[in-house]
Amino acid sequence: QRSTGPADVAAGHLKALLDSYVEKYRAEEENWSNTARNMDNLIEASTEDSQRMDNLNHKFHLEEKHNEELENCAHYVSKLSDALSHLLGSDGWLAEYPDQAKVQEILNAHPTVLLANSARVERASVQ
Repeated sequence: QRSTGPADVAAGHLKALLDSYVEKYRAEEENWSNTARNMDNLIEASTEDSQRMDNLNHKFHLEEKHNEELENCAHYVSKLSDALSHLLGSDGWLAEYPDQAKVQEILNAHPTVLLANSARVERASVQ
């Protein structure tokens, strides 16, 4: 068994941060599910067209904020995952990670995050 060195300690901290962003993502999904359902009920109960439009616009605004929050979480999940892979020398840590499926789901749901990260790496290596 490997001894616990500075890299293992750092990896532990990175995994704890990853845990928090995966949980934040889950909480945002659950919160949005409840909010969307409540907004749909409010829109359906609206008696005037102007009121209905205001409620639809508000729901749209909330959905934009929700999507931004998910994108933000996905960005950090991607960055932390990359940092762990570099620190530990491979992607093997992910196979043992308890929330591996959720990490993959998050990254697959936000391919633009992965593209943006790889574009930054390519630009940095060209310079």
